[in-house]
Amino acid sequence: INKYRPESSEQEVREITRLLTDAEYEVISQPEESSGKDLAIAGGNMYEKGLTGAEVATAIANGLKSGLNCRIVRNTKGAPTCELQALSNPNLNIPTKNALTKVVASLKKALPYALTPTQKSQITHLIRYFEKGDVEEFRQMNIQWVKDGTKSKVDFMMGYVEVYADYLNQIGSWESYVQIIDPKMTSLSVNLAKNAQGFEDEMPYGQFKKKFPENYSPPALMVYYFQELSTFHSGGYNLPNFDDIRRDVGAKNIIRLDLPGMEKDKTTLKIRREMFEEFLPKSKVDGVMQDWLAQRRAMVLLHEIIGHGSGTYDVTKYGEKEDPVGALGSLGSALEEQRADQAGLVFAADPRLVKVGYYRNADEAQRVRNAMYDAYLGHFLQRVSKEQSLSEAHQRGHWMLINMLMEKGVVVKESKNGGPATDQDFVLAVTDYNRFHKVSTELLGELQRIKANRDEAALKNIFAKYAPLNEIKASWLQAVIKRGQKLAINAGSIEQPWQIKNGSIVTFGGETLESIAPYLNL
Repeated sequence: INKYRPESSEQEVREITRLLTDAEYEVISQPEESSGKDLAIAGGNMYEKGLTGAEVATAIANGLKSGLNCRIVRNTKGAPTCELQALSNPNLNIPTKNALTKVVASLKKALPYALTPTQKSQITHLIRYFEKGDVEEFRQMNIQWVKDGTKSKVDFMMGYVEVYADYLNQIGSWESYVQIIDPKMTSLSVNLAKNAQGFEDEMPYGQFKKKFPENYSPPALMVYYFQELSTFHSGGYNLPNFDDIRRDVGAKNIIRLDLPGMEKDKTTLKIRREMFEEFLPKSKVDGVMQDWLAQRRAMVLLHEIIGHGSGTYDVTKYGEKEDPVGALGSLGSALEEQRADQAGLVFAADPRLVKVGYYRNADEAQRVRNAMYDAYLGHFLQRVSKEQSLSEAHQRGHWMLINMLMEKGVVVKESKNGGPATDQDFVLAVTDYNRFHKVSTELLGELQRIKANRDEAALKNIFAKYAPLNEIKASWLQAVIKRGQKLAINAGSIEQPWQIKNGSIVTFGGETLESIAPYLNL
């Protein structure tokens, strides 16, 4: 603490130490949707400690403007105000000021090494954004990033980006990615992206299907990347989040590749098998392990390239530059992430994936699709055991789908080893893979309808009915949390340090956290 926050007072050091060592102190929780109830005791640093949801709501009604690079704090009169996260703010807290100063200095050093004029412009706008805080500079940075497409073989994204962590869906979390493009794998994703119109034509979207320009092919990069993201281990992303930029300029898809050789690493495979043996029917474990990489990559490709990029909406229901996801409030992100997931589940065995060379034939496509459905259920339980909550945006959407599937008998609880299921050994099992596909298609259509028509009442109702957060207290989910404690690694994700040397990836440390730890500050 003294090394990284030398300005901390003794009281702050005590609080930070307790936060890092006491599992019961300031446990992260999600404020109640819309009302912000329990904001004062929720974890995170987007709102000054002690601020209540009622105070924030009153301030917003009186003109308070939140935004991507805000932190809501009390002003000298005790009223909530936006603390702009930019160097131009004289009241910026010292840790953030120090960090942004280093970021800006590094970006200025990077300018002469920009690989293309658009990448140089991207860096220039980002520097101005961190210095002045004008979100229009961030918008322009996103535009230049999209226009750069696949030209730069080393690509990056940085800033206050995703709004999942904010109960009002306004404040962005800090994220940075530096990605090295794999040209061979990228050719596969680019070919898939060329089929965007074909997928769109089969979407259950009614009148709200997109008509892409002729020869439309959004940039789709398969990459190895360094990641800095506070709350979520990402398998890929689709940006920008500004819907008018998506409409007028386009979007860009980044799909993460595992480090070369990782799919054969014995330790990784052992950890993965242990998790599936705990949370899948015994008869499904070998199949999911066999098709792990194929189903996971298919989901990410379809989620990012086809799902997020699909659909249009009633423009009369939204402002000219209003993003539908943000406009739909605290549930907007959960809806959008599940809408993209539904595209992956619906099109996992689509013949176009055979056409572009992703699958060898239709039989393989069907087998991998079924493995995807099995893995989806196992991963849901594993994430419940890890996060001990249902509130994270992606998980909230999974919870909705699974409850729908259980209601229709498409997914049931059964013992992982056979016999009657108990809280201590149950798993979620698919009874009919084709009906799973049918329910997924229906939900995809409904989520698009809600988004397109800004049907906020239907949005609240569907999540209230099928994704209640208080169900985490139920005995069966509490049992899942306890079962997760048996797993060797279940607390989070470790990004193993690595560098590129002479064109090859070199990793540091061995197979244990203790061997990796000395290199984490590379």
